[in-house]
Amino acid sequence: MPLDAIFVSPRWGPMCLRWAFVHMHGEYARHNGHADILRERVDGTVGT
Repeated sequence: MPLDAIFVSPRWGPMCLRWAFVHMHGEYARHNGHADILRERVDGTVGT
């Protein structure tokens, strides 16, 4: 499907596939950041 394909979400209404991919990418990055913070608290190492 092209990224400009439109679909209808029951929750948010019509949107393009591009928006859905960008949104999911941001959510994935945010959750990875949360996991990194938890890991730093557990093992004490920063970065990496």
